[in-house]
Amino acid sequence: MEKLIEERQLGKYERFYLNQVTTVKLLSIKSNSSLQYYSNREEFRKILTGEAEMILSNKAYLGKEGDEFFYSKKN
Repeated sequence: MEKLIEERQLGKYERFYLNQVTTVKLLSIKSNSSLQYYSNREEFRKILTGEAEMILSNKAYLGKEGDEFFYSKKN
């Protein structure tokens, strides 16, 4: 996944996709939420504030503010 980052007067601009059909969501996740798994799509997640445990390829990672994770589509 190619990402463009530009510093601008009011802050940082991050573009994740250009000219692709996509959905961008900002999620607020409650503490101790259950694991979500999607096999039919790719998914990008970025932690904006706080911490979260993320599972990638059956390995747990503790993510913190600013960390990014990419889940590949399962065949």
